[in-house]
Amino acid sequence: MNYHFLRMSSALCALTLAIACGQMQQSTIPPLSQASSLSGSSLLYVLGKFDGRKLSVYSFPGGEPHKHVLMPTKGGYYICSDHGGNVYAPTYNVIFKYAHGGQRPIAYLQDKGALGPECAGDPKTGNLLAGGPGGTQGCRVVLYIHAKGSPRCIKAIDFDISHPSYDSNGDLFFYGEKNQNFLGELPAGASKTFKISLNKTVTRIWDLQWDGQDIAIQGKLPGTIDQPVVIERVHIAGAKGTVVKTIRFDGWTDSDQQFWISGNLIIAPLTDTELGIWNYPQGGKKVGTITMPSFVSWTVSVSSDRSVAR
Repeated sequence: MNYHFLRMSSALCALTLAIACGQMQQSTIPPLSQASSLSGSSLLYVLGKFDGRKLSVYSFPGGEPHKHVLMPTKGGYYICSDHGGNVYAPTYNVIFKYAHGGQRPIAYLQDKGALGPECAGDPKTGNLLAGGPGGTQGCRVVLYIHAKGSPRCIKAIDFDISHPSYDSNGDLFFYGEKNQNFLGELPAGASKTFKISLNKTVTRIWDLQWDGQDIAIQGKLPGTIDQPVVIERVHIAGAKGTVVKTIRFDGWTDSDQQFWISGNLIIAPLTDTELGIWNYPQGGKKVGTITMPSFVSWTVSVSSDRSVAR
């Protein structure tokens, strides 16, 4: 899935072999938690490695470490959060849902056959979308109404997608992989997706996210491999997307990693063990860093209705 497909290919192969060899063991899922045990208006959750159980937790943007979260079973390669501050950790056959600051899951969302899909919260409805390899009834993308219960198949999407993100109206944007890669949209309540035509060539979409007004697309300037990473801010009008600003971020050169926008800040990798923080949408010089042992995926959970849902 752009960066995920590149990085996932070897990881998923390993996971598939592990499953085939019987290394994925069933484990007893503990009781659900009824209350949060941590406090703080914004928390950074970090999945440290593929096939890992630990979610490291830090204050955001301060970077002060909190007690980590140990998932009941091994995770996948992606985590996300919603507008209510809930954090979702997709794993094999189940998605663990944590309340903001919670140490134990408050819900287990079953997704039989899934290998830790990508996810996105709909701020308008409270629904949770999950899409990736495997999944319930062989569906490419499923939807959990109000982020609970059994998933429903989104039949309008019968192809692989990555980087799903909702806008404030419940419209879903994604990077689609069907014959030719494209930026796509599934409008709220619609039964058919469509391709968004851009006024500027974006050779590769490494990640994307709704930033509260427009779609932020992670790309690189054309030229040599050492060109800096940029965010193309795209205004959507119907089936047309117009790049209204190209934003540069000092020090951000690793395009193989995702980014996350929280309010007026954006967080992205500087090195394999260091995340940088910049003002958004200004870009330019970084305003902070957070150092950790390693990371695969991250999300910022915001307590209260100030969250920006991905």
